[in-house]
Amino acid sequence: MIQKTSPKIITKMIRDKVKSGKTKIEVANELGVSYYTVKKHTKDISTILKISVELERQIREEVKKGKSIRQVAEELDISRDTVIKYTRDIFKNPIRKMKRPPELIEKIRENVLKYSSKTKTAKEMGLNYYVVKYHTRDIHVKRFPTDVIAKIRNEVTQGKTKIQVAKEMHLSKNTVTRYTVDINRVEKKADITFKAFLLLQEIVNKGYAFPCPRYTLKEYYILKKKFPRLCRVKMHGRAIFFMEDKSNIAVNAYLLSLHKRITSYQELKQVIKAFEVDIDSDGKNMFLYKKKSKRRDFGKNFEDTSLREKGDSFVESKLFHLLLLW
Repeated sequence: MIQKTSPKIITKMIRDKVKSGKTKIEVANELGVSYYTVKKHTKDISTILKISVELERQIREEVKKGKSIRQVAEELDISRDTVIKYTRDIFKNPIRKMKRPPELIEKIRENVLKYSSKTKTAKEMGLNYYVVKYHTRDIHVKRFPTDVIAKIRNEVTQGKTKIQVAKEMHLSKNTVTRYTVDINRVEKKADITFKAFLLLQEIVNKGYAFPCPRYTLKEYYILKKKFPRLCRVKMHGRAIFFMEDKSNIAVNAYLLSLHKRITSYQELKQVIKAFEVDIDSDGKNMFLYKKKSKRRDFGKNFEDTSLREKGDSFVESKLFHLLLLW
């Protein structure tokens, strides 16, 4: 129904409902429009209603007792903005200037020692946490026994991470960190990098590996310190990494990957010598590229007249012999 109504009528309805005392959110929900639409057409209308003097006095008294803004708003069934409006001058003054009964302060201190928690005390008494914290600033609460704290410190000192200790002892990480701030634990670095691990993985799986953007010569030198049998060969602008016992596989892969053709036994011998392997003659012939020899075709470029004459006389004699027999 509202969508079919003209915008001027909708604006008038919005303003009338806000002036009647309803909040902007209630008007938006009732008319089925957005909150920002209601806010746009009612910028000049204040929605905070004036309250009675008795309610204002009650709000101020409850806040001075130490209750939070949320608790006062829930108890008196009003909004938090209303509480803030009429207690703004109270919160401008420091908490230490607010006079509270000595009985209340004594009870706060007794409950902190009883519950061993300032947060729980504030929740049980319906007070602000910072009020409890101010009146018990000389009381240092130890939430965990001495033996538990000693166990936490001992586990971290032995080398376990704080997250691991927290999971094993069913504690939070912040709790473990709080009791181990003075312990400077040096994190152990991995022996090899992730890229070096990828290179090692490929060498183990295939027996060899070619340099690529994922791993380069730097990763080879990292692995060389851990695995002295790791080898590297570079010839004809092509490098390959392989283990010493996998040289036969590596040389075959290297020769197949070359863009350059090996045309002489001497060149092939240098490659085999670099890998320190033995290849039979069949293997050598497979990788050796032989050039085709350019032979002259004498039938096309040279004519033997004597042979041609001899062939003609032979044919004539055969024909003469056949005529005689006929």
